[in-house]
Amino acid sequence: MPEQARRHLAVLPTPDEAESLIDLIYDAAIDPDRLGTLIDNWEPVMAPLRQAIHDGDLRGLQPFDRHAVRLRRLIDQHSGSATSPALAGIERAAAFVIGSDMLLTTANAAAARVLGAVVGEGLERLKLEPAERERLRTRIHGIIAGTEDTTAILRGHGPEGERGILLALRLLPGSSEPRVLVITSELDWPADLPDMLREAFGLTPAETDVLRELSQGAALPDIAIARGRSVETVRAQLKSIMGKTEIRSQAELVRLTLSMLQMVPVNPSSTPLRFSETDQAVQPRRMRLSDGRRLDYLILGDPGGRPCLFLAPLLGPTRWPAAAESTAARQGLCVIVPLRAGQGETDPPPPYADPVRQFVHDVAALLEHLVREPVPVLTMGDESLIAMALHRAHPRRSGALIACGGTLPLSSPEQFTPMHKWHRAMLGAARYTPHLLPVLLEAAAVRLRRGEGRQILREVYAESSADLALVEDPEIAALLLAPRGGSTVALAHEMTRRSAMDWRPSLASLRDLPVHFLSGLQDPQVPPEILAQFQRDHPWIEFRAYDDAGQLLFLSKWPDALDLLNLYA
Repeated sequence: MPEQARRHLAVLPTPDEAESLIDLIYDAAIDPDRLGTLIDNWEPVMAPLRQAIHDGDLRGLQPFDRHAVRLRRLIDQHSGSATSPALAGIERAAAFVIGSDMLLTTANAAAARVLGAVVGEGLERLKLEPAERERLRTRIHGIIAGTEDTTAILRGHGPEGERGILLALRLLPGSSEPRVLVITSELDWPADLPDMLREAFGLTPAETDVLRELSQGAALPDIAIARGRSVETVRAQLKSIMGKTEIRSQAELVRLTLSMLQMVPVNPSSTPLRFSETDQAVQPRRMRLSDGRRLDYLILGDPGGRPCLFLAPLLGPTRWPAAAESTAARQGLCVIVPLRAGQGETDPPPPYADPVRQFVHDVAALLEHLVREPVPVLTMGDESLIAMALHRAHPRRSGALIACGGTLPLSSPEQFTPMHKWHRAMLGAARYTPHLLPVLLEAAAVRLRRGEGRQILREVYAESSADLALVEDPEIAALLLAPRGGSTVALAHEMTRRSAMDWRPSLASLRDLPVHFLSGLQDPQVPPEILAQFQRDHPWIEFRAYDDAGQLLFLSKWPDALDLLNLYA
């Protein structure tokens, strides 16, 4: 036996160690709450495997390979049944889920639009009267504490404080932390419904507004006051509506309207991406690619300003903090944000296409569609790699790279060792044991769908005090936990592809480009040891290190990033 093979055999996990970890993998596949325990026990077994696999010795994978297919089936069965989101099927009625800390863990688009619900914030943000919010808070406390029934119905008043509203409360089962689902009688008025009413019945915009108020339970005098019209004018408009629709009573008219609400398709991508009351809604825009696929994108800042590109991370926000977006607008920056497949209505890559190369090609097509000159590229996290590939494949598109919490290609298994445990497990699995990565991702996705996003963020960034402080900020948490769409299968595929790619030619192509890395010394993926290697091996890159920042650096150090964007835009 060659000496290297004997050395690997001496450090590979024993059969008992491998079986113990396999048991934990099954536990996490069946019970996602066990994911943290799996992560805690991952490294002792996987560290020697990484080195052996890197050297070409795959014997240590054999105990895990035998279980790969069964684990995949188990994940598919589990995610298809017991893991449906708490708000699944609740589309028109405003609904949200609130945890024991009295913060919203999830909310549908109707709750965001009609009630002003913001994930990560409390009941005080809801558009209800203070006394009604307090009654709701008291009842939720009672349900969670077990001193009240697990279901309840409350009567109150809607956002305008005049019409009645019902709130149905229910304790959600099967969660590691108690949570209460709140479904209201407040309905979201689809943006496409006025066009449907105009085409079907010839209603005017004023008549449509009256019909909307009626469907929400408002009386004619209240409608008149709200619209600044006389009651007689509103009665005349109602008579006109009834004539055009051939309906003989208000009750029938309301039933017709509620029926038509269900006829308008719910399009999550058309929901304005709003995270706070002071934030501006941003509507996804669209373009058709040369192969006919649709690509959605956002424009942040000043739509008529100097263009720049923001590459949002795979598992990060597509929006910026409200203050950052407002500042970008004042500074005249037009920030282009391409959305990935699963976000908005962006179509997936063609079958069998390389997801990384396809996204690079699509981003280049978007820039060609919108701008002619090279633009500075701002990235978060791993998207620094995508920016490198973009510049190599389309050198006329990039004018500079500003990488916030960015990374460079990893060349050895030792570079995974100093990472924090969650990042080490996920990225190490993507590189060395990709058949196990879907288990980790799906278990995390299940917990996210159950509304445990804040807890996951706390676990992932537990060793980075700077990132952890940002996670506790309600606005930042809402940005990080905003729904992204897509599947864990597609995510695992792209993460695996990234890990397998040879990024060195792309990195070399950056030598003719201004490159700035803003790096946090508390970054769980690029800790100080790895950052020091990057600085030593790539002296042509300008590194700026921050003691008080981690991987989420951009969300706190965005003024420095905008200064650099302004330098090159």
